[in-house]
Formats: sequence, C-alpha cells, structure tokens
Amino acid sequence: ADKGAWVLDVAHCLPPTFEVHAVDISSDQFPSDDIPTNVTFHIASATSLPRSWNNYFDFIHQRLLIGGLKAVDWPKALDGYYHALRPGGQILLLEAMPRTLKASGPFGTAAVETIERAFSEAGLMHDCAERIPNMLRKAGFVNVHAEIKLGPCGDILGPEGSEGRAIVGGAYRCMDSAFVRAGLVESVEAWGKTIDGMEREWEDMGGFYMAYVIALAEKREVEEVA
Repeated sequence: ADKGAWVLDVAHCLPPTFEVHAVDISSDQFPSDDIPTNVTFHIASATSLPRSWNNYFDFIHQRLLIGGLKAVDWPKALDGYYHALRPGGQILLLEAMPRTLKASGPFGTAAVETIERAFSEAGLMHDCAERIPNMLRKAGFVNVHAEIKLGPCGDILGPEGSEGRAIVGGAYRCMDSAFVRAGLVESVEAWGKTIDGMEREWEDMGGFYMAYVIALAEKREVEEVA
C-alpha cells in the first residue's frame, strides 16, 4: 500500500481549510512528496500525545494497532484520544479479528494459535477488536456503535481478494523472524509453509473473508460533574 494512503485520501476529500494530522512512532510510513499543504505528519506515540492537542480534534481515526499496543497501553491511548477530541468529537477504530482465520482450515488454525501465543507472551491483546466497544465506554465515550466488516482474501475472489491475500498473508509472513527468536516456530521456512498452506486453504474454499471490527464513538458534549 502507498505510504500515508488513508490520510492522503481523506485530505483530498476535504476542503483545504481542514487540518489533517497523521501520527506514527517513526517516519517509515510517511510519504516524501505530493503532501497536501493541510496535512502534517508527526512522530509521536499514541500513548503520549502532546498536551497542546487537548480538545483540539473533531475526528480521530486509528486502525490496525493490534500488534502495536500492549494490553496495558490500550486504556492510555483511548484516554489520550478522549482528551484530544473536542466535546462532541468522534473516534473511529478498525481492528482485525485474527481468530476468524481458524475457519480457513488446519493451516489457518495453526497460524492463529501461534499468533495468539506470541501476542500473549508479548503482552499484546490479540482479541482487542472484540474488546474495543467496552474499552471505549470505560474511557468515557458515548454512543458507541460497532459492527463487523468482511475483507476478501484469495486470488479466486478477484483483484480485491488478491489485495487482501497480500495484506493479510504478508502481515503474518513478516512475523517469521520474531517467532523464530521467541521459539514459537522451528524456522522462517516452517512459518512460511504454514502461511502458504493457509493461503491455499483460502483458494480451496472459494475465498476467505477476514473479519474486522469497526467502532465509532463520541466524546460527551458536556462533561458530567461528580
């Protein structure tokens, strides 16, 4: 995918008077050219946003940090987002549900079990997608709405399925060295064969649909007084 694709797409849909800010812990995913004048990229952590951003944003979007935020960091991030939003501002979160890969067959099940074990040992929340609605409520958000969306995976499903295979399969292939170092798989080659098998299962079953949770919530218009 192109660097900064979501942010740039949003910026092109908005009047140039709207400010668009993108945040990541490194600049690796920042585009180097063709950046609209109303877009700014920042190196920062989701768990420690600048205090100057308090009550600043109308809308916040976060996606696919399942492997980036530890379980103890999720409340910190959501609390920071709550304070960064203006009263009545909205937040949209999108996260994958790896457990659904078990539906593809034995290889998919083996991949999920390895991923869940690795995430648990690293203090990550492999089921964060299912927990997001309650975490949003605990952070103070209201009007929480969540729904499951399905993303096609498998060449048999056409161009979108091929893209989904590259994204999902590619994401899990990138974990190979980390899994070897952690002693979770015998070798990079062994993990690659597991992912190859999972992708073959997708084709054999006529295509697979990865589940994602999309959650929308709002900051209260008026803060409650204790």
